[in-house]
Amino acid sequence: MVANMNLKPEIQAIHDEAGIVTITIDDPGYPEKLKGIDNPPKVLYALGDVSLLNAEKHSAVIGTRAVTMKGMDVAIGIGNMLAMAGEVVVSGLADGCDTGGHLGALGGGGKTIAILPYAITEIPTDRQRQIAGRIVDGGGLLVSEYAHGTPSDDEFYAARDRLQAAMSEGLIVVESQVDEGTMVTVAFAEEMGKLLGAYRHPGGFDMTDTSEGNEYLIKERGVRPITNMKSVNKFMDDMNEIRRNK
Repeated sequence: MVANMNLKPEIQAIHDEAGIVTITIDDPGYPEKLKGIDNPPKVLYALGDVSLLNAEKHSAVIGTRAVTMKGMDVAIGIGNMLAMAGEVVVSGLADGCDTGGHLGALGGGGKTIAILPYAITEIPTDRQRQIAGRIVDGGGLLVSEYAHGTPSDDEFYAARDRLQAAMSEGLIVVESQVDEGTMVTVAFAEEMGKLLGAYRHPGGFDMTDTSEGNEYLIKERGVRPITNMKSVNKFMDDMNEIRRNK
């Protein structure tokens, strides 16, 4: 890891005080999984265990911020199962399904990476800062393309989504609406040829706006339905098969 000489000294000082390191695309610690994507980040800022960037197994838990109680339970459960199987759980620190995935991984004694659409020093809410602290304290990692003081931009969220897809061999959508940001991550994952799963929620009166997106993914886009622990285990087996064949 090296200091980014393009950072103003006062910004570098803030990073140093926070423990944030800079990883350039030429650094040996830069994640190999990002080098082959279109427009890879030239620089990453990281806080925590940077070795996780090149861990053998990465998988993502993603979905809506407006998660139901059932959806949060599912996100936590899937994150827990992935972590207990040795997967580094990747998500985006947002409220809802992202938080569930991170918490499930931590509860399973595993590691998790949060890829942020803003600077590590500028996590917006108390709740997200608390989760971020737990991730780092639990041996996980926070990663961002953006240095302290970078003005926020809505486009950063889609940029973050491409990194989540690129880092992960497989991605599981817990809950989603038909027209929301989760679908951006799904589109990147499809383009990159990633393994995709979507939790199949009960139908009828149990169906909500935040599960209709999953039904759309399963019925219209051929995404694999995730229904129980057995299907999660099969999803992990298939990710491992993909890794062996690389």
